Amino acid sequence: MRSKTLSLMMALVALGVLLASCSQQRITSYDTGVAQLATIQNKYGVDFQQSPPGADSIASLSAETVALKRKVVENDDMKPLLLLFDYRINTLDADRLLIEGFQWGAASTTEPGFGCKKGSERILNSSRLRNESANAGLAAAESLRQFVNGYPEKAAALNLTQRTILSLTTTYAVVQKQAEKDHRIIMGFCVEHAAEVVVDGETITNRPGEDGQAGQQSS
Repeated sequence: MRSKTLSLMMALVALGVLLASCSQQRITSYDTGVAQLATIQNKYGVDFQQSPPGADSIASLSAETVALKRKVVENDDMKPLLLLFDYRINTLDADRLLIEGFQWGAASTTEPGFGCKKGSERILNSSRLRNESANAGLAAAESLRQFVNGYPEKAAALNLTQRTILSLTTTYAVVQKQAEKDHRIIMGFCVEHAAEVVVDGETITNRPGEDGQAGQQSS
C-alpha cells in the first residue's frame, strides 16, 4: 500500500513539473514574444524588415518563426503579436519563393525571348512561384497594415511604418503583374501555336509544327 502511495505521489509530482514546464513555454505577453522573435532573427543577422541571404536560410528562419508563433496564447491582448508573426512569416515566404522563382536567372521570364519546347515549362514554373511570392507578400502587407494602423506605437518601436507597407505592396504588385504576364504569354503563344508544350510536368500536344520561338517581349 505504501509503495502504491509513493508511486502515485511521484506521478503527481512529475505531472506538476510537466504542466509547469508547458506553462513556462507559452508566450503570454507581447513584449516576451517580440523579444524571443528578435533573438531568433539576430541569429540570422536580420531585423523585422529583412530576410537572410539564400532560400535555405530564409526557410530555416521561417520554420523557427512558425514554431515560436505556436507558443503564443491566442486572445485579444495578443492580437498585435499574432499580426506581427503573420507579417514576418509571409514576408519570409514571399522572399524565399521569389528567389526560387528566379532560379533560372533572366531565363525565368519571357523578356529575353524563349523557345516553347524548352522554355515553356521553366517559365510556367517560374511564374507560378513568383505569383505565390506575390500572394504571400501582399498578405504580409495586409497583416502589417492592421498592425501599424491598430498599434502605431508598437509598430514604430520596431521601425515598421506606412512606408514599409507601401514598399511591400508596390514590390509585390509588380511581381504579380510580371508573373501573370509571363503566364499569359506562354499559355497563349506556346499552347496555341507550338506542336507541344509542357505544363506542370505534362506534355500537351496540339498539332504538328516547329518549336515556337518568341522574340523580345515588351513590358
